[in-house]
Amino acid sequence: MRNRLSKLFFLLFFLLSCGGSGGGNANPPTPTRNLSISVSGVSGNGIVSSNPSGIDCPGACSFDFVENGVISLSAAYVAGYTFNGWSGACSGNQGCDVTLSTDQAVTASYSANATTYALTVTHSGNGTITSSPAGINCGNDCSEIYAAGSNITLTATSAAGYQFDGWSGAGCSGTGTCTFNLNADSTVNATFSLIVVTSCGTGVIYDQGGTNGYGRELVTNDGSISSATDIAFIPGMTGAFLVISQGGRVYFFNGDCDPVNSIALNNIGIDVITGGEQGLLNVEFHPDYSSNSYVFFYHTSVNNNTNSVSRASLSFNNSGNMILSDPVRIIDFRKNTGASNHDGGGLVFAPDGTLLASVGDGGSGGSANGQNSNNLLGVVVRIIPSLATGSGGYDIPSSGNMFPATNTKCSGITSSPAPCPEILAMGLRNPFRMSMARNIVYLGDVGAGYEEINSFNYASVDTSNPINFGWSTHDGYVTSSNIPGYRNPIVYYDRNDTVANNFRAEDPEGNRTGSASIIIGDVHSGSQYSGELSNKLFFAEFYDGYTRAVGVDANGDITDTDGIPGMHIIHRGQITGMVESPDGYMYITKLYGPAMVYRLVKP
Repeated sequence: MRNRLSKLFFLLFFLLSCGGSGGGNANPPTPTRNLSISVSGVSGNGIVSSNPSGIDCPGACSFDFVENGVISLSAAYVAGYTFNGWSGACSGNQGCDVTLSTDQAVTASYSANATTYALTVTHSGNGTITSSPAGINCGNDCSEIYAAGSNITLTATSAAGYQFDGWSGAGCSGTGTCTFNLNADSTVNATFSLIVVTSCGTGVIYDQGGTNGYGRELVTNDGSISSATDIAFIPGMTGAFLVISQGGRVYFFNGDCDPVNSIALNNIGIDVITGGEQGLLNVEFHPDYSSNSYVFFYHTSVNNNTNSVSRASLSFNNSGNMILSDPVRIIDFRKNTGASNHDGGGLVFAPDGTLLASVGDGGSGGSANGQNSNNLLGVVVRIIPSLATGSGGYDIPSSGNMFPATNTKCSGITSSPAPCPEILAMGLRNPFRMSMARNIVYLGDVGAGYEEINSFNYASVDTSNPINFGWSTHDGYVTSSNIPGYRNPIVYYDRNDTVANNFRAEDPEGNRTGSASIIIGDVHSGSQYSGELSNKLFFAEFYDGYTRAVGVDANGDITDTDGIPGMHIIHRGQITGMVESPDGYMYITKLYGPAMVYRLVKP
């Protein structure tokens, strides 16, 4: 009995001492898991750290965290190295979260950067410098870090009214692009200077009726040219331009008020017939002029019968005189009326390199040609002109025109058995001038009862979206809904309206002879004139003499909403062209009395 009691007391004592129901404070240990870190490719302390703390590796690269806890790891930026990413329990190259359900291992990998150098661009004068590869866009961003040995190309673009004079630094010189390998920290300087264009008169001329502060400066001397019909600035030659005359002569100006020399196209094998509305009417440089030296002319080639587009090569001899050579005929627009009027035509090159030409309907008795798809009258044609030396002619674009490219070409044909594949748009009467801006084609069409400005988006024209301006079915604005497919003008005015949509009332010039011949020019794209004329299309009335600028948007529609389209600029009759120059000014050609070239200014 005594032994049994002894055993019971011993058992009770054991239970109490071990935390039994009688009390005690011992707990089992919390389980943990190990996280180990390694860093490759770079040395130093504290590159990988953890939250919660414990890891600060190299240095402290292993720690026991609570089991099933989430540990966030971050990799520090190390100058001269690139963090390539995680491996093991993490992946990617962003932050790393590890759940420690078991022991885990993570590696952070770095690699040393290649040697880099700094390129800094400085400039004097107004202009912009950009780089390839991208990185430099100066004015705003004028320095960049590039890998050693990078092939850098810098391009300088002059601001309006400035010219690029050249490079210095990094072995760059001249006025072309600057290309070099970057093998050391380098500085390149670009120099721009203000263009000083010769003024040939007594200063700014302010015309009667002027209300907006605009005037004009003469840039060719009285008597230095005759019957000016167009002007074109020579690509790559600052301040140099060609002026053409209705009589068929081409004048070369190179910064002076008198031409360096002039050439009659008849003397080099390009036939020009003048009289009435005939003659040499338009000049346009090929987009790749810097490579091929080609200049194109729209002219009358056979009296009362044919208008044409011809091409010549432009060069200069050691004395600086212009030379025109390699004349070839590109296309003929044969008339079926025998009239000397409605020969109007303009040339523009589209962004894809095709040539667009606007062509009159042939004059007296030819009004039906506007809706006749079997000849090249009253239309806009689109062709690929020959660029082969000594060879004229053209090809038809494979798509985009109104009629199949496989149809018979219509050059020199008055009536084809099938629609002409050259036609891009039709329904015009006498589109003496055409221009293009932001992919929009603008046409000034001299009407019978109305003067019109028409437009269309070049990018949207194809056989499923034909462009027809309606002549001779209608003239001016279409009010009938029963004439599907005809496109209304963006500006039109009645020739017989005594106030011509208030244009005359706003511009009270005397000696008016009537609004009977609209002339359009370029859309001003520069920042001259304090931006007041930006995105405005110039147009003038040949006889009444007013010159205006109407706002146009990216769709080719007018933005003016005051009921009087266009801001009055100057008053000068017989204007034949309004062209924006590389220096950002608008230049204006005047046909006779005397023939001159003006630059529009607003002092």
